[in-house]
Amino acid sequence: MKKILLFISLLMAVNSEAGLISISTLSNDSQVSYETINTANNTIKNWANGNVESVNIKDGTITIDDMASTASPAQREGDHFNAYTKTGMLPVTDASLTSDISAGTSYVKSDAGLLYRAVTSATSHKYTASTDTWVYIDTNGAFSVTEQVLGTPQPSTPPNSLLLAKVVTSGAAITSVVDYRVTTVSLGISDDRYLEGMDLAWVTSEKLSIDTGVVYVGSTRVSKTSQVQLNITTAGDYIGGASQQGTSKWLYVYVGDEGNIDFYATAPNYHDATGNTAGKKYYYKYGTEYLRCLGAIRLNATGSGEITKFYMIRNFVKYDPGVLVTVALSAATWTSLPCTAAIPPISTLGLFGCYIDHEASTTALYLRPTSGIGQTAYGSGNSIIGYSLAASELLCPTNPSQSIDYYNLAGDSAIAITVDGYYMDIR
Repeated sequence: MKKILLFISLLMAVNSEAGLISISTLSNDSQVSYETINTANNTIKNWANGNVESVNIKDGTITIDDMASTASPAQREGDHFNAYTKTGMLPVTDASLTSDISAGTSYVKSDAGLLYRAVTSATSHKYTASTDTWVYIDTNGAFSVTEQVLGTPQPSTPPNSLLLAKVVTSGAAITSVVDYRVTTVSLGISDDRYLEGMDLAWVTSEKLSIDTGVVYVGSTRVSKTSQVQLNITTAGDYIGGASQQGTSKWLYVYVGDEGNIDFYATAPNYHDATGNTAGKKYYYKYGTEYLRCLGAIRLNATGSGEITKFYMIRNFVKYDPGVLVTVALSAATWTSLPCTAAIPPISTLGLFGCYIDHEASTTALYLRPTSGIGQTAYGSGNSIIGYSLAASELLCPTNPSQSIDYYNLAGDSAIAITVDGYYMDIR
């Protein structure tokens, strides 16, 4: 009987409001009856069968694992938003090999697609000398690192983790920190074409700078708040970790959804990050990852291949100086002129410098896209469609293979055509 009394007293609550139940306290055995026990049991049964309220649940004890996917906010947010870092969680340089990863908050997406909130205080970490260390935060709020040889390519992100930064060390110090945090949240919709800023800039014959800006890689919004530099001689600055430097060739600059920016020698081959190939090509698919193209650079024939000097403003690239593509007279006939040495496959509109020496009283130099639809031979009255001038810069479309046709008059003694710049189709 005393055991029954103990069971009932353990289930007793002190008031009867807001989902709490009340059971009478029994003071001695003489007060125990079947009616008393049944009343207590029914009170407990009625409370447990549909009358449990939030006041009966201890605050802060329900986790994502306790919730069905249909009700879980982690599932809902994971369905709609990308993983990102709200504040902090960035390592810093130091004269020693030890520094703090700043306090912060990240939303980390699990491999199952659930978005977890991870909050950390400032955390000290000692790095290995002369190493690239990739720093991550996982769904449990724990930091992890992957160490690699200096200059090697970015490793795969560990399961259930979010990339934060790459820490570079010398023999005795933390020399640089590359910020790879995604710091903005976006709806889970495709904004593949949005690109603002992130212009390419020539630094030296070997170095390229990528400006600050925002780009959507698939549905992930990638923001860069500091400039990134790449070196054509550094293997780690290429996708796959192998240098593709060479003479008279194009290198493309790509950004991934984790914010990594690298070179690669293959042009974009997909329209979007869902596998469509029809239309303009914005993406290159490397393995299973879709990478957004930011632009292209031309390696000239000097040495092992050096970056041709250029200036870039949004989608326009201007050479300094222009790249010579022909000095041959057309002999008064439409002549095809390939321009792949100066216009990459991500462009079909060039700015051409046209120069003429002539002995006749009249002269002209006409340009058109090679095999332009609807154009007839020179002299038909509609063949030049506005792409003509004697000596100046002319805008002219190319065909899909970056080729134009040109035509100069029979009285001309010499011509020169340069590609002074081009407009990219990827922005």
